[in-house]
Amino acid sequence: MGSIVEIEFTSGVWTDVSAYVQPTVESAFGIGSWDDDGQAGTITFVLENDDGRFTPDNPLSPYWPNIVEGVRCRHRLLNASTTYPSGVYFVKSWVLNTTEIARDSTVTVTGADK
Repeated sequence: MGSIVEIEFTSGVWTDVSAYVQPTVESAFGIGSWDDDGQAGTITFVLENDDGRFTPDNPLSPYWPNIVEGVRCRHRLLNASTTYPSGVYFVKSWVLNTTEIARDSTVTVTGADK
């Protein structure tokens, strides 16, 4: 089963960033049981950022200046040709991860549905 990850950099326009997402998308639902008060559902995924397109302060990014906390992202599961919604989240952080080799840059994105 595959994943589709989209980010709403511009209000009402969902941009598919799945091609940049590293294989593991971690998501958790906020309700553990029926009598649970419910915590926020969460998502974490890592984006390949070799060209700097997901660097928040990069004015050359096609998504600048909208790489900010609060934009929405959504995760859908793909099985054969059918998609299943997993959740819509508000981005809480964009954490730039760099190595000594500039071409190995990634950005860890975390979000919550509350």
